[in-house]
Amino acid sequence: GQEELDQSQLQEIAAQVGRMSTQQSRLYQRNVERVAEASEGRDRVRRARAVVRAELDRRYAGRQVPRVLPDVLDAGLRAMLELAWLGGRDDQDRYAERLQLLDRMVAALGGEAFEQHDEEINRRTLLLKLEGELAGAAFDPIRRNEVVRSLREQLGNALLTAPQLTEMPA
Repeated sequence: GQEELDQSQLQEIAAQVGRMSTQQSRLYQRNVERVAEASEGRDRVRRARAVVRAELDRRYAGRQVPRVLPDVLDAGLRAMLELAWLGGRDDQDRYAERLQLLDRMVAALGGEAFEQHDEEINRRTLLLKLEGELAGAAFDPIRRNEVVRSLREQLGNALLTAPQLTEMPA
């Protein structure tokens, strides 16, 4: 009797160890998958940053642009461009719209825009669109408010004073 009891206890213990081993194996596999997904995500983000950086350089590096342009990009518009690029085909229109918004801002503030637009630029509409983009993207509300205040001053000024331009760094 005692040997049979020991044998059944050993089988139960072996079954429990087997279940624990299977569970640990599944957890390990899921962790490996998470690491692979995170790595792929980081690669996609790096690629988006590189593409956006190259596009901004192509459009503006070495050109005279409004002094506020780098601030607008840093306050969140660059991140919104990256996010639109990451969205793939579905967000390509958003990506193009955001680039066009930057061009309109550069032109409205007396800088060298990448693309020329035939229609008149409505500064109020432009300001509202820029504010909306920054409101959705800015991580630092204090910084965003400083940039928006600068945009309001400059876009509300209808070029009564000389444009505040700088050469866009690469």
